[in-house]
Amino acid sequence: MGFSEEKIKRGILKLEQSAGWIKFLGIVQLIYGVLTAVTLIGILWIWLGLVLIKVANNLRLAREGDDEAFVEASQNLSTFFTVWGVLVVIGIGIAILMVIVWALFFGAMWSHMATNM
Repeated sequence: MGFSEEKIKRGILKLEQSAGWIKFLGIVQLIYGVLTAVTLIGILWIWLGLVLIKVANNLRLAREGDDEAFVEASQNLSTFFTVWGVLVVIGIGIAILMVIVWALFFGAMWSHMATNM
């Protein structure tokens, strides 16, 4: 099942209408990255913010008929979501690890308190 040219144009138009929000989120992420730039995560935020700004700019070019800009926007959006997905998985892993550490710590405290009573 292929896409008709009309469907592709409608898809580009819908994405281009989101370009303002995409650029806004890119700028916010960039600012957050600058504020936390002393960490590796801060540098990652800066890069992800720049990726989103690039997506928004390429979507505007795609609306004007630049097919290559649409392909680049799609690739950058794919990169953005892949990196975000990896960060979410890492965050979930850290959260689980913190719950385990918390449970061990409070279990040890409870055990220590029970033996000293």
